[in-house]
Amino acid sequence: MRRSQSRPDPDPEPSPASPGRKTLAPAEPGAVAVRPTLPDEADLVAQLRRAVQRRTLQYDLSRAFAEAEDFSTGLKAALHAMLSALDWDYAALWRIEPGRVHLRFEEAAHRSSAPLLAFTSDSRQRRFGWGDDLPGRVWALYRNLWIPHIAREVGLPRAAAAAKAGLDAAHAFPLFRGQRLWGVLEGFAEHLPEPDGDLLRLFNSVANQVCDFYDRHQALREASVHRQLFERLFHESPLAIALLDDRERVQAINQEFTRLFGYAPEECSGLELKALIVPPEDRPAAEAASRELLIGRRVAYEAIRRARDGSPRHVQVIGQPIALSANQAGICGLFLDQTARRNAELAVGASERSLSLSHSLQRAILEAAPYAILLTDVHGVIQS
Repeated sequence: MRRSQSRPDPDPEPSPASPGRKTLAPAEPGAVAVRPTLPDEADLVAQLRRAVQRRTLQYDLSRAFAEAEDFSTGLKAALHAMLSALDWDYAALWRIEPGRVHLRFEEAAHRSSAPLLAFTSDSRQRRFGWGDDLPGRVWALYRNLWIPHIAREVGLPRAAAAAKAGLDAAHAFPLFRGQRLWGVLEGFAEHLPEPDGDLLRLFNSVANQVCDFYDRHQALREASVHRQLFERLFHESPLAIALLDDRERVQAINQEFTRLFGYAPEECSGLELKALIVPPEDRPAAEAASRELLIGRRVAYEAIRRARDGSPRHVQVIGQPIALSANQAGICGLFLDQTARRNAELAVGASERSLSLSHSLQRAILEAAPYAILLTDVHGVIQS
């Protein structure tokens, strides 16, 4: 006899106690199944576009700042980039004045529109105190602000101008340098959503980039001013100055050096200074001074130097090592023309010797004379 085998149920009922299996509660009588709603395709495209624009904003700002020749140009380009990335129609920067009494308009960008141009002109003429208008409120609160309906707000002096330009919503956030508020960035549009965490982080990043760019611009501007002052002092100094590298080769000379020694800048650039102006008999002393300079010691002494035409120049020589960090970068040579003083001293010495010789000759004549000689002044007073 063949034994019959029971076949397994192809679709057995799940057991409540079976591990890894879930039981579904029976539907309530009359319940309607709710299907999850999916975002509209246009909304998805808009969200994706907005996300891409926000991600590229920081790159666009970095490029705008890197390519800018000055702060105003870079800021203008940055504000235009914000319009596209943040869906703003108008963007502006307000800066706190040095006295920290008012915020003043710095720069703005807007989409092409006559009403927006009028709103920009209105903003440009204003100054806001602590708590005044949107920038003043950010100053007072030290935090980001979102105004969904400008028309419903009280105490905004630009509300009417904003309404004429079709602007009813605004974002604004502070810019800090260190712990002090330095300025406020604001953006206006017809509609603006409440900032989420990603947008708030983007605002903070944008604020940091703008402040960093301003700091770099200020540092470059101050360096340029200092360089101009140095160049003016260098070229107009009453001392003859030669800037040398660490091998004592001429890098630059000023106008007084050219007057004193007769060399034009292009004639001595890159040449060793000692070969140009130190006469052979003074080379040992000059070499000794060079050794002192190379170990970082300042030297000062009087010497004779030679001009381009071979004529001597009596000078006071001062050599000052120039160090950058721990390394010596070069030498500053100063030369004070002593030729006139030296010539005057020689003239006085010659005059004194001539007078002494005259007195000696006069006495010798008087003593050798065979008869008496009496010298008187115009008043008859006996002199000798």
